[in-house]
Amino acid sequence: MAEYVIKPMESEAEIDGKGYVHYRSWHETYTGLIDGAYLKWHTLEKCNAIAHRWPDHLLVAKDGEKVVVGGIITDKAVKYTKTNKA
Repeated sequence: MAEYVIKPMESEAEIDGKGYVHYRSWHETYTGLIDGAYLKWHTLEKCNAIAHRWPDHLLVAKDGEKVVVGGIITDKAVKYTKTNKA
């Protein structure tokens, strides 16, 4: 049984995790669909910089200490736990 926690993005590790999810999702989704030069420009460092620049009103979903979803936008960050059978 996996337990996911959805919470406000607060720590440096959570912000970096959001940046990584942003980076990875773009590369997995758009490779072969958009200009490869743009994806080459779209680096992990740039995604982390974006995450650090605008950390407010964002939630992350975590599995233990690992961010598995980043950048859930909300005007009210509510902490709750959802148990999910994996």
